[in-house]
Amino acid sequence: MSIEESNFYKIVRTIAFFANWDTTLRLKHSLTAWCYRKSSGFEPHEILLGRTQKAMDGISSSLHYMRFSIAQISSPISLDRLNVEGFREYDLYRYHYIVFSHSIALLQDLLFRLAVTVFNLKIEKRLIGWTELSKELDLNNLTTIKDVFEKFYELFSKHIKKRNKFSHEGYLSYPTLDSFHLTEIWTQLYYSSNMNSCGHPEYIEGTQPNRQLLQESKNKFIEELSQLLSSAEQCVLSFYEHSIEKLLSQINPQFYEKHSKPIRECNIEYLNDYLTRIGL
Repeated sequence: MSIEESNFYKIVRTIAFFANWDTTLRLKHSLTAWCYRKSSGFEPHEILLGRTQKAMDGISSSLHYMRFSIAQISSPISLDRLNVEGFREYDLYRYHYIVFSHSIALLQDLLFRLAVTVFNLKIEKRLIGWTELSKELDLNNLTTIKDVFEKFYELFSKHIKKRNKFSHEGYLSYPTLDSFHLTEIWTQLYYSSNMNSCGHPEYIEGTQPNRQLLQESKNKFIEELSQLLSSAEQCVLSFYEHSIEKLLSQINPQFYEKHSKPIRECNIEYLNDYLTRIGL
């Protein structure tokens, strides 16, 4: 299941659509554009929907750029063009890993912010750290949500640290990518020095063993990133699954009464079942 196919995503989109009509008619401005202004005049459930939708859009965007980075690395490239412009394959892959790791860090920030929004946690900061969030999750007995974030941290913390290292120091190292880089360097050294007889024919530029080593390194890099993307999507889906009831319970009952007929016509089974459960 994709993120956009999840019940949480579809329900937020649907409810926010009708809530946006309410706010536009009443306040003359849109739900998401003003949802962080304390004096916006929004109802509590409208603020909830506006902030949830903005975070949700950011999450989808982060996953999109992770996916796009993998697609770019996987696509055939013109080595002649790269060489003319002074770049190597390694430079291209390094650039896309930087984008990938930045997207992971942003994804964590957005998930943390969404947790604070949906579960009414007492954290006012825009940038939310794990220590304070963990304490709030414990205080509110949100063990399932904490488990989701702990799994996320276990999988992605090293990539976020690499992103921070690059952002603050300009240094980036990733084992599979470094292996590819070293193969390139060895190729250039042995080729330019005519060291064909030094016992390293596998690194001579243009030979079949050399091309195979480079391709194997590239394939491994793509596979690792693809697995990380899949894990990230599963963490998001798990968070969404365990957040949906809390979000639905915070919507003003009068909103449901006002919009129950058109909401049902959207034919989202989970949402229609919820309306039935609350007597609509």
